[in-house]
Amino acid sequence: SEYASLHKLLMVFASEGLEEYLALTSANAGLVEGLGLNPDECLKSIRFLTLASLAAGQDAVSYELIAKKLQVSEDDIEVWVIDGITNKVIDAKVDQLNRSVVINRGSQRLLTEGQWEDVQARLSQWTSSVRNLLGTIKSVRQEHEILAQQQ
Repeated sequence: SEYASLHKLLMVFASEGLEEYLALTSANAGLVEGLGLNPDECLKSIRFLTLASLAAGQDAVSYELIAKKLQVSEDDIEVWVIDGITNKVIDAKVDQLNRSVVINRGSQRLLTEGQWEDVQARLSQWTSSVRNLLGTIKSVRQEHEILAQQQ
């Protein structure tokens, strides 16, 4: 059962959020401390991970949604976002006027099979483009050498 709880804790940190973390730690009192972990640091980390998940694939996220998911006051959102930017969890800008966070990039916590396939397709395309570019450079270089020899 100890390993089952540890596995569940790892899965929460890998792919879930604050709500699941709080449910797990409530149901398993002393779990975090028993593993020699600092509960405050774990809570801070899962909030950052939850923020990253909120940002992934979004153009903007409202203060209201962030406050709800992080279970903090809307007054504290800017501090969390700035800390998230500083810790490279997200790349974003705070839009105080619209009370939202404009997302440039959110960190993916876990890649799905489809996302891995997209990565593979993009890398294959990139490899093909680089090969074509190298071929073009080689061809131009050879033409240049031929012209230089003719002069």
